[in-house]
Amino acid sequence: MTTDILNISEEQLVDYSKAHNEPSWMTELRKKALKLTETLEMPKPDKTKLRKWDFDSF
Repeated sequence: MTTDILNISEEQLVDYSKAHNEPSWMTELRKKALKLTETLEMPKPDKTKLRKWDFDSF
């Protein structure tokens, strides 16, 4: 398993929001989320048993 790290600045985030004509509340929500990514730990994957999953029914 590999981890891809997306380095994005707040300025890039704001530019993206403006380019897509997003409302200001969405930009603020994205800014808050970006700040949270700096403090959150990466999740630890658990093993999942797939033996009982019925993939043919999908």
